[in-house]
Amino acid sequence: MGNLIAVHNEKISNLSKVLDLGGWPAPSIAITNSDFDYNEFGEISFLFNKCSVDPEQNSDNLIYEADAYSARFPKILYKFDADKINEVLGTNFSQYEIDNIGQYDFGETVRHIVYSNFDSSKYDYVSERLNECISKKGIKKTNDILKKPGEVKNFDSITEDYNLNTIHKAMKAGKGKEQTNGFSTMNSWKALLSKRLFLFSEIDIDRIVSKDSADELYKNCEQKFKDLCNDLKCKYKGNEYSHLVGKDLNKVRINSSKSTIYKIFKDYDINDDDIKCIKELAKEVHDLPVSYLEAKPNRAINLIEAKAIIIPKDNEKVKELLDNYFSKQYQSYVDNFKIYEYDDNFTRQDCIEAAIKDNPDLSIMEVDNYEQSLDDKLNFAKNNITKSKNRSDIIYEK
Repeated sequence: MGNLIAVHNEKISNLSKVLDLGGWPAPSIAITNSDFDYNEFGEISFLFNKCSVDPEQNSDNLIYEADAYSARFPKILYKFDADKINEVLGTNFSQYEIDNIGQYDFGETVRHIVYSNFDSSKYDYVSERLNECISKKGIKKTNDILKKPGEVKNFDSITEDYNLNTIHKAMKAGKGKEQTNGFSTMNSWKALLSKRLFLFSEIDIDRIVSKDSADELYKNCEQKFKDLCNDLKCKYKGNEYSHLVGKDLNKVRINSSKSTIYKIFKDYDINDDDIKCIKELAKEVHDLPVSYLEAKPNRAINLIEAKAIIIPKDNEKVKELLDNYFSKQYQSYVDNFKIYEYDDNFTRQDCIEAAIKDNPDLSIMEVDNYEQSLDDKLNFAKNNITKSKNRSDIIYEK
């Protein structure tokens, strides 16, 4: 027997931000097989139990068959302390200049400091040291930040407090739907074709394979997507080739009717054979296996919902950050929380197995490895035999 696990990976460079917030506003949590060495998206792994992802236990626990293009992190504005900047970087800025030239934008502030006092080779250095000079963070709540040309409004008047709940509120309000308008790739189409699962029993184990195992299928399907785009470009009715074919293909769903597809491609001279090709490719893209399902809790997740953390061995910075956070915030919680370390000899997969052994609740579902081989799973995908149990029109985009 194997196990399905719920894991969220985080980059070391993002850890301090996670600890600063005390969690995540709406994290992407992978539901994947513990047999796979899941190393994508960051060096640190947070493991969750079933309660954090099960839709039956919380209706805000959303699960999708594939990567769910969901709402993005809102724009964060930064109030910098000019005196601190001058102390740290040896500059001579006024508070007015820092506020109004940078307009509370981190990148713009870095660029102004670099270009007015240093050469471009110092960009990363200034960016790193500028983090020490932040006096306040806020979520941008309006696009109108200028009182008059060249002068910004008071920081507090254009921002909301920076915390888990307000960030999640901003993400939820945006819904992300308008952010999919420019998507035009096979992978984004795969995401948009994915179904939302309402029950754990709807998880189709046959569709979860290691990423390396499915690479050939994805490459083959990506080529078909590009070939179809090229064919359809030539049928554009305008004076030039259309550069929006991929975007139009992304609008097609598994249950899209012939008339709907004709309407989507109203600016193209297509026929029924083209419609057939589009629908066949849509099904093939949908039926591609995945290396993980995506759980996307539509709520703020406090860090203490994670039941184990897996970190790279001998990384003192990570250890120090975690020790400081838990000793200050959740001293009583530390006894029930375990941190595992991996290296070349004891891999992240070994850590996951050790964590499950210590806490069986981290196995959110048992999988019979002997029921179907990996080759059988891939043949299953190649033959496009997919169970259509769920609605295909429910998506949460980003």
